[in-house]
Amino acid sequence: MLREARALEIACGALAHEVSELKRVNGWTSFDVQCLPPELHNRPEKIAPAVREKIRENRERYPHIFVAYADCGTGGELDRVLAAEQVERLPGAHCYEFFAGSKAFAAMAEDEPGTFYLTDFLLRHFDDFGYQPDLSLFLIQEHVADEVRVLRGVFCREQCLFGQFVFG
Repeated sequence: MLREARALEIACGALAHEVSELKRVNGWTSFDVQCLPPELHNRPEKIAPAVREKIRENRERYPHIFVAYADCGTGGELDRVLAAEQVERLPGAHCYEFFAGSKAFAAMAEDEPGTFYLTDFLLRHFDDFGYQPDLSLFLIQEHVADEVRVLRGVFCREQCLFGQFVFG
């Protein structure tokens, strides 16, 4: 007999693969996952309202709701919504910080302050978002800094793997 989930995790659609993999690998069955559209990353001002709506749609069904988002460029608006709704989220400014851990992320950021963080999701979906990889990498080279490290994070099983590309 299937057990009804007691909790809901509202996740960023760009993390759907990673969240599903974590759930599978760890045998987590006590919560459901609902992902918001990954396109919200291109419009961070829409993240907080979308999360609020998803919380309110599910409040009666789930006694516990958790949000698998970092701040993701909302400028604190997501935290204000979550405080009002009495819901917690993952810590950090963005997914790199919670995948790597705050301490490791701070060390990476201090070591290379000009790092441009690029998620595996964005690399796999450049065309879907209308990006042109060659043009985007050119713009990074030309406009971000004389020398910039592009850090690509890939979540795989129990660890976060990082690869880097250095321009300059």
